[in-house]
Parts: sequence; structure tokens; C-alpha cells
Amino acid sequence: MSTFAKNTKIVLFGDSLTELHVFCSNHLMSAVVVGPQCLPIIFKDVICRGFSGYNTTHLKIILPQILQELVIDEVSVFVLFLGANDCNHDIEQFVDLPKFNENYREILNTLKNNGFDSKKLLLITPPVYNHDKYSEYCLQTGRAVPQRNIEYVKTYVNEVENIAHSENLKLVNIFEKMYAQQNWSDLLRDGLHLSSSGAQLLFESILPDISDRVLSHRGTLNKRFVDWKEIDLKCPESSLNM
Repeated sequence: MSTFAKNTKIVLFGDSLTELHVFCSNHLMSAVVVGPQCLPIIFKDVICRGFSGYNTTHLKIILPQILQELVIDEVSVFVLFLGANDCNHDIEQFVDLPKFNENYREILNTLKNNGFDSKKLLLITPPVYNHDKYSEYCLQTGRAVPQRNIEYVKTYVNEVENIAHSENLKLVNIFEKMYAQQNWSDLLRDGLHLSSSGAQLLFESILPDISDRVLSHRGTLNKRFVDWKEIDLKCPESSLNM
């Protein structure tokens, strides 16, 4: 009987950037599960918990309920992609910087108190923002034009950086990675949410850190079961039974 590496789970926690436009569409979700870029990493479960419109005040309240759904020991990586709604100035979603910092740290403390050490946590900053593009989208769809700009978004990016540094946590600054691209606005579908190319850049940016954490937790990056070409045709049970 063969012995195989245990399964692993990755949890993705955030707002609409997580729920609809990156992780759970045909972008990062499919890439993590079956994309050729990540082979031979094979995950059993990518658990997407994204909530459109939620800010850190909302997310810190629901986090304990999310954790009740999980077997903590099975989770290799818990990814936090927060802040895009908090910096939406002058509307109901807005959370000022001091409160944002407080909320974020409370979320981290909740995770740590439930068994997530720093090796399992991965923070992502808010992405870039194109106000002209998003304003046009809002006017076309009958939405209120938000009071935000890229400079203001950057203050929340800096705050996440400071939190990650003070807590000794791994950070992916997707804002900087996107802004460094010549045509960075093309990485945004509507000025706020990521396009396919933006999602691909995010995937490529976080994959090394996800891989490191899976390796640390799981002990291998190999598939759980053998490649089909390695199955004993005369006695497949000998190759596939754990």
C-alpha cells in the first residue's frame, strides 16, 4: 500500500475582489486548482470566502463564524485581501485609517487565537485604482461616483504594509506590482476590480508564497495520488489505496 501526502486547504478571505473577480471566477481559482503554472502543486480545496461590499468592520464580525467551518490543522494558507472598501471615502463603507488598523489587527488576533501562526498567514494590499475609469463605469451603471483617488488608496496600502511589518507577516504589495506596469490601468476591468490580466499578475505574485506555505505544512508539493501513468494496471488498488 502506498503512502501519499495529505490534502491541504487554502482559505481566501476578503471582499468582492475575492468573491467575484479574482479567486472564484476563471482567473485565480482555476489557476490554483488546475493551472499549468502551479504544477505539481495540487490542492484539494481552495475555500473562497469573499463578501462584496464588506469592509474590515464587517469582516472582523463574521470571521469567527467562518473559522467554525474550518478544520484549522488542514489549512496551509489563510490569505487576507482587505481594504479596498475601507478607503471608499464619504460613503457607508468608509473606515478611517485608525479604525482600519484596529480592525485589521483584531482580525489577525482572531486568527492567531484560533491556531493560525504567522507561517500560515499571507497579506495582500489593496490594488491600484483608476478613478476616471471607475467613475465612467459608475455613471454607465447608475451608481454613485465614489470620493476616492489613487493617492488615498495608497495610504491604506501603506497601513497594511506597516501592519505586516510590525506583526512579522508576509506581504504581497500588489499595488506596487500593478503600478509598476506600463499600462497598469489595463489590469483593472472597471477601474476598481481586476481584469483577467490583473488577476493573472496577482496569481503570479502570490504563488511563490502559497507554495512555500503548502510545502511547510504538507511536506511536499507533489500530487496526493500518483500520476495515471504510474498506476499498476494489473492491480490499481496497490497504487491508489492509501
